[in-house]
Amino acid sequence: MNWRRRHGKAGDTFSLPAYIYSESEVSDFRFTLEYDSDQFEYLGFKPGEDMSASSVSVTTDENRVTVRGTQGGITGCEACRLEFKAKPDIDSGEYILPVSDIEINAAEKNLTDVYYTDGYVRIISEDAKISAGAFLFNSDNDVIEDVSEISGTLSAMILADIAGLPEDERVTSFDAILAFYDTNDALVTLSTTEAEMSDDIDCFMVENIAIPENVEIGGVKLMIWDGIDTAKPLAAATPVL
Repeated sequence: MNWRRRHGKAGDTFSLPAYIYSESEVSDFRFTLEYDSDQFEYLGFKPGEDMSASSVSVTTDENRVTVRGTQGGITGCEACRLEFKAKPDIDSGEYILPVSDIEINAAEKNLTDVYYTDGYVRIISEDAKISAGAFLFNSDNDVIEDVSEISGTLSAMILADIAGLPEDERVTSFDAILAFYDTNDALVTLSTTEAEMSDDIDCFMVENIAIPENVEIGGVKLMIWDGIDTAKPLAAATPVL
């Protein structure tokens, strides 16, 4: 089970679609999504496109939403959409909405080994024209999960998303700058990539980022500018690690 990632601005209304995939036909399912009621307001739900209205039910308890589905024959579908509103005073940043109490039953057996992802929402600043994030990889193509692992030659995947932004505010070309800082917050090196969006959601690989020897990296930020010469920010600088 997984969720589509969402982004928006303070005060925006958005929906989190939940998808269920299984090799065996699913007979029923249940899961709970938690959210911070100081940051988000739960508005309601809609059954997925392939689900009948009577086959999905939702109950709420303070900051928890529990979804139950009883429609059989599911192997891959949108189970439901949970509607939320970001509070007007919410801070920009990334928000995880944890999933728990998952139970998915197939026609012949209980699926005990269930892979799932938590809900994810990124709140961007009012003047942002794009939402972006990045993953770093070492020379063995393993994801770098801690800043202490940064050394040698790296690569990066930059994810960019303009879906949901008003048409007149979207940008489709930009410069993505990865800035590496030492433990004293002094700039060590920059990696700049010129990007052209081919869809509402796109990704770009950056190869051969060389980290100077004998330098301990203390932090990494992703900056999105309209160009390296003008350096006009199109989104707030985002910490990568």
